[in-house]
Amino acid sequence: MNLFDEESSELNITPLVDVFLILMSIFVMFSILYFHNQTFKEKIEIPSSKSEIKVNNKKKKYIYLYIYKDGSIIFDKKKFKNLKNFKKYVNKVRPLKTNSNYSIIADKNIIYNNVIEMLDIFKENNIINVSLELKSKR
Repeated sequence: MNLFDEESSELNITPLVDVFLILMSIFVMFSILYFHNQTFKEKIEIPSSKSEIKVNNKKKKYIYLYIYKDGSIIFDKKKFKNLKNFKKYVNKVRPLKTNSNYSIIADKNIIYNNVIEMLDIFKENNIINVSLELKSKR
């Protein structure tokens, strides 16, 4: 048997390509998960209250809106620099759903007026199911 025989000179690269595609798909999935979790990693200090109201209705699905102490807002996996940009987005790109439940998670060090303006945006869009997230003092 000759090493350079024409019949055995073919190299089957199909298994190599399969392994490469599997490794590449695993890498892409993990990188997406990793970077998605790192995108909005800033910490929000939620205000606390002794008079806590627990909502035990697990059937309700909430749409969360985050307000950071620098005034930036995260909604619908998008980050907005301020309320003005958020309002433009809501009015032109993605109107708020009136029958949905919204929960505002705001940093305790933000300007109080930002929360009031956010509630005004909800009211302008005829949304009445809005809650503020608090942590309990114990």
